Amino acid sequence: MSINSRQKGARSEREFASMLKDEGWDTCTMRGCQNAGRDAGGTVAPDIICEDLSAFHFEVKNRQKGATREGYEQAARDSQPGQMPVYGFKKNNAEWLICLSFSDFMRLTRELDESIRKNEHRNPTK
Repeated sequence: MSINSRQKGARSEREFASMLKDEGWDTCTMRGCQNAGRDAGGTVAPDIICEDLSAFHFEVKNRQKGATREGYEQAARDSQPGQMPVYGFKKNNAEWLICLSFSDFMRLTRELDESIRKNEHRNPTK
């Protein structure tokens, strides 16, 4: 991997972590190393580390063409048991997008729906 590619990857990771922080997830940081997705001890590590979102394994890429399936597969392969793999990706000057499996999307949808219903039950509108 060229130096420019590593720098571009690090910039993308910082940007993604910053966006999560801007949304209120203050514990999010980038991995801090560009070493084939491994931490200093050689253990597989996500691109973004966030204590508050530890149920997710984040892989982040800035690519101009394709690689959606490959990025998601890396997130799925590297995630720990019980973690939901999430692949964040973008092109230059474009919006960030998120890729996750349909089953994980449906799980989040059901959890959101259940949370909304519980809140409506607790606070019914008049």
